[in-house]
Amino acid sequence: MERLRSLDFQLVLHIDYNFSQLKIINGEQEINLPKGAFIHDFTINSVSHKETLYFKGFDPHDKKQKIKLSLLHQGRSFDIHAISEYQAYNNEYVSDSTISNIDEIFFNGHLTLSFFETWFCCNFLQGGVLQDKKQKKLWKCMEDYLNPGDACLNHNEFLEKNKEYDIVFSGTCFTGTNHARYLDKIPYTLQGITDRKVTNISFNSLNAYATLHNAHNLVDNFKMKVLFFSPSNVIQMALQKQFLDRFYIYPFVSNQPSLSKNHFHSFKDTRKNSVKMHHKKKRLVSEIIKKSYQSLVEKCRRKNIDLVLLVFRKKNRNSFWKQFDTIHLEMTQNPKILLDVLDRHKTK
Repeated sequence: MERLRSLDFQLVLHIDYNFSQLKIINGEQEINLPKGAFIHDFTINSVSHKETLYFKGFDPHDKKQKIKLSLLHQGRSFDIHAISEYQAYNNEYVSDSTISNIDEIFFNGHLTLSFFETWFCCNFLQGGVLQDKKQKKLWKCMEDYLNPGDACLNHNEFLEKNKEYDIVFSGTCFTGTNHARYLDKIPYTLQGITDRKVTNISFNSLNAYATLHNAHNLVDNFKMKVLFFSPSNVIQMALQKQFLDRFYIYPFVSNQPSLSKNHFHSFKDTRKNSVKMHHKKKRLVSEIIKKSYQSLVEKCRRKNIDLVLLVFRKKNRNSFWKQFDTIHLEMTQNPKILLDVLDRHKTK
């Protein structure tokens, strides 16, 4: 398994003042800061690393004093606003205060850079998932820092463990937000033509193993009456690599376009390696996914959950899911036909 155990950063301080020299305290070392650029090098081994530096020498009579901050890795600049917080103290005419999301310093105090999981997901891993061995999270593309993994598409609510759900959809782009207008898709249509409440947990661009992982996660952790499982037809596994003190999960289909030169990725060959691996081990991958689905069927049976395997006609050219009891529908199905198909399935 490919591993990345540490990352080297440079905090670049762009310093300016008129007559009062600024100083930085790092541990027990006090350094006089020259005008121009000063680089503080540091290495991190954890996604929750905190880097703290102390500043002094700010004089309210020196109107030119300022430190501009930028964060670099391998010569590239990264978002410092989301991880920065400054505690100002020991200043004349300025009360002690805490300021978040900064890239400039004007007062005595200390700067803390507090890294977090989704900051790395978005900036270093192109939206990939980070988790430790104990975490049981849903896999999806992390598109922003506060992007929750369990946001329901129909109601914009979060899953609650003490609540029993009626109908839950678990899938990928066919029941998600890609390829067609969501208001025309089956999860939204079904809720409109019945008196049933539909909770949709579908995420775009996932491969087959990832969609099964999410379905298992939902069945293990939440109560529901019906599970509509709409798997990816891309029969691939989710690759795993070590990233600092977490595991990086690549749960996406590998037939997506390769990353452009303007995008940074700590594991830049992930897509290429995924394509090679699945080409060599196609039969083994299919068998693993088959066993995972059979396990899901048995799990739903034990928990009295009605499991419905939903496969879409136009997009599903792969014959893999045809070996199971499936419902075949269009992505934006006519409401009357949808009810007829579901009624026929119920009588089997």
